[in-house]
Amino acid sequence: MLPTKNKFGKIDFQTLKNQKTKRVNTDIGFVLALQDVITPIKQTIVLSKKVAKSSVTRNKLKRLFYNSVLELNKEISFSKKSFIFYPNKNFTKEKLQEIIKNICLPQ
Repeated sequence: MLPTKNKFGKIDFQTLKNQKTKRVNTDIGFVLALQDVITPIKQTIVLSKKVAKSSVTRNKLKRLFYNSVLELNKEISFSKKSFIFYPNKNFTKEKLQEIIKNICLPQ
């Protein structure tokens, strides 16, 4: 799991309206990448009951996301990129890591 300081909190979501974001549509969902620098860099996943009805399944998907982010953080540094992931029903770890690399690597 990610440390608490690297997760979006209630206040972060409330201030999201005032920040510049870039929406990246993918086949496994969409990602809101924040343009402004937030210190520390934060990532989160938003899962609704439409994606997974069972809370057990939702928690497994959250753990999959957070573990993927932690693995990628060892390989690449998230250079000033905070993002929020809104998945569809069919996302896998490999596809997720590929999308995160595309968003987080400097262009």
